Amino acid sequence: MNRGASGLPLILLMLWLALTATPRIPILWDQLDPLFFLWADGDWMLVDSCYYLLTAIACLDLARRWINPGDWPWAVIMGWGGFAIWSFASCFWSPFPRFSLHEWAHDNLLTLAAFALGYAAIASRALRRRDFAFASIVMPIYLVIGYVFLFREKHWIAFDVGLTSTWLAYLFPMLFWWFWREADNDDPKRLFLPAFTLIACQAIAFFAFPQRMVVLALFVIVCLILLAMYRYELIPRKTFAWRAGNALLLGYLVLSYLLISRGRPASYLAGEVGGDSYLQVFVKSERYEIFRYWFDVGAEHVWTGVGLGWQVPALVYNHRYLADTPLNSVLFSHGHNVLINTWLQLGIVGVVLLVAWYSTVVRIAARQLVSGSALAKGMSLALLGLVAVFLLRNLSDDGHREGNPVLLWGLIGGSLGYLRLLQSADRKNFPEGGRGNGSHQV
Repeated sequence: MNRGASGLPLILLMLWLALTATPRIPILWDQLDPLFFLWADGDWMLVDSCYYLLTAIACLDLARRWINPGDWPWAVIMGWGGFAIWSFASCFWSPFPRFSLHEWAHDNLLTLAAFALGYAAIASRALRRRDFAFASIVMPIYLVIGYVFLFREKHWIAFDVGLTSTWLAYLFPMLFWWFWREADNDDPKRLFLPAFTLIACQAIAFFAFPQRMVVLALFVIVCLILLAMYRYELIPRKTFAWRAGNALLLGYLVLSYLLISRGRPASYLAGEVGGDSYLQVFVKSERYEIFRYWFDVGAEHVWTGVGLGWQVPALVYNHRYLADTPLNSVLFSHGHNVLINTWLQLGIVGVVLLVAWYSTVVRIAARQLVSGSALAKGMSLALLGLVAVFLLRNLSDDGHREGNPVLLWGLIGGSLGYLRLLQSADRKNFPEGGRGNGSHQV
């Protein structure tokens, strides 16, 4: 195994990946590197696709240097392959094939690259604790600067409330796992950094990027984590880690309840403006009208969808079925649900392949949660929480777009890489083929 790169080169490569995946930022390259725009005659879709392809190749090459591709989690990659092939095929029947191909390069190539890079970086120990410490300090600062200067002043969609709240929600299970992991050490001082990062990121999510489904989704996730902690005895009771984890989670539940109990318009579609709380989102909401509309018009292409691209269904259907009003352009810009949006773009076949892809991750995590070591169970619980956040947060709005799929699958890859690291340590401790801590092959 060749480490290839670590430390600063690795951080720079991951920063490049983040910049490439972030919406609207690639158009800056007409100032930074005009050669691509001259070569492409100003075709921004082609320029973006070139950056996506080069980034994916660089990440995959680095991942293979760290970990032999034969040892990658091929069950997950095969799940990705089925979905990616169908997504690519949809470009042929899309009314905007070049745009769909551009979206395919972003949503599929970069996703695979982030998954492989995250897996290899953790499994090979290329990322060290100091790298996470650096990221955990920079992240809240990045969020505050992005929200205050880039979103409010420059109106960059990269810090759109829906998008940013989504990736903050994706971080929650991983940050809590880190907090719990450090709480289990003998040195309580190591708890400060993950606790600071977790609290700071979620406070920013609550107050700068408030989204009702983020709060509701994480409320459910916290309840599931608490139940799993007791059910699988992930933390010995009456220990410092047990008390710290319970205190943080219970405090989070109280804060979440207070926030989702605040008044908000129950239905922007009906023009209601007061009194009702976030808890009534499933009782009185404009989302039901939106879902009904998309189910009606989407039936035209029920099996194949209209082609890949978050904006494509609205471009195909809305001018035929909706009045051109500012309210309609906002409320009916997309399906406001990750599965509905997948169905509109890729049909029933696409939804089935998406579920099959994520199921490969759930099967691995569930196996480890039942019979793995305490560390493997904790990591598996965070991994299952990550998939649950993906589904619940995107239930009434779809924030799984732009750079968020790259972040999600980078986190999933890193989690599976950590499980492989535990498995390797188990084999060293039990070289004669004993079960050791009970971890399964990933």
